[in-house]
Amino acid sequence: MRQPDAFSGEPDMHHRSELLAIARECGEYVARRNPYLRILAVSGSLTRDEHEGTHTDADYFVVSRKGRVWEAFFGCVWNGWRFASRRGLARQLFCFNYVVDEGHPEEIDLSRAEYVREFLRLVVLTGHDAYLELLDRFRPRLESCEPDLYRQAVERASALEAIPSLPPGDRVLSPWNQDEASIHRGEGDQLDSPLPPGEGWGEGAG
Repeated sequence: MRQPDAFSGEPDMHHRSELLAIARECGEYVARRNPYLRILAVSGSLTRDEHEGTHTDADYFVVSRKGRVWEAFFGCVWNGWRFASRRGLARQLFCFNYVVDEGHPEEIDLSRAEYVREFLRLVVLTGHDAYLELLDRFRPRLESCEPDLYRQAVERASALEAIPSLPPGDRVLSPWNQDEASIHRGEGDQLDSPLPPGEGWGEGAG
């Protein structure tokens, strides 16, 4: 079976502030359509002021509901692709590349100071309450390493408001679980098209 050409072409270059705004918009789009998310946050260099200039992608930190890692991951990827398609953006722009099950918070790597700083600089889009729980759980490590960043992270998370979810019938998780969720008809989706136009899996796909 020929694999989908998901990463063809050169990624666009975006200034940090522009791409962070797009990353926020994409993340909110995804969060409203993926009920398996516990936390979704922008991570990486986009969250750091010292990394001005152009960037080629946006990284996300994801915590799934217990036992729902794969559903959360594929829901993020699928809806991220849908968002990119609607905005005329490259699909590889959005990278959901750090996914943790809420039942295994010990898998969050805070062994190095740079990892601590990245965790404390997360731009949380949904799941601020769960993020606050993690901040409290890892407080000894975080506060001893970066006391000022820890305090700022707690203040930011405490001030966040939850992103409202779409009604269950309007959620889109992935083309593989449409028995659980219907396509959101308000955005021109085609019920008989598992991928956006021109983005098929190729001959022999099941």
